[in-house]
Amino acid sequence: MKIYKFFYNEALKKGNAAVLKEKYISFFKQDSEYEDKGSLYNNLSMATAFISVVTPFKQIKENFKALLPKEIELKEEIKKLMVDETLSSEIPAQTTENFENYLSKEWEYFNGEAYSNDNLQILFAAMNDYYYLISRKYFLTKVDLLSYQMAQLEPTEKLQFSSCLTP
Repeated sequence: MKIYKFFYNEALKKGNAAVLKEKYISFFKQDSEYEDKGSLYNNLSMATAFISVVTPFKQIKENFKALLPKEIELKEEIKKLMVDETLSSEIPAQTTENFENYLSKEWEYFNGEAYSNDNLQILFAAMNDYYYLISRKYFLTKVDLLSYQMAQLEPTEKLQFSSCLTP
């Protein structure tokens, strides 16, 4: 709380208190969302762990059936990430391709006798790209807040002078 008050007072001197407050609100919102979205990734990872061990066919079918609601949630979250302003310039072309492929249909991961490894790779690529982007968004939001805080410490005169130097 002391850090917030310090930077709030600095921002107040420069007339930037409202912007700083919004950046804090945005960061704390992102912090909360990051935990929820990270939980989705962790739940998906746990729900697919059975793939790495010998599992009876009947249990495999049941496990994939139980995975479906989590997959629906993952697809909804991916759609949100793909249009997120914070990430608009951060999503690599390969990630966009992975997401579009994953979102294009419901994938079958088991044919009754064997896993479909190609389809599982599509799922795992989407999961990993999802986790990378939620982490990236958290990082970018935090950097934005910290950069704005640092800007509040710069002397006003220096800021005014440097703005005269740029064409």
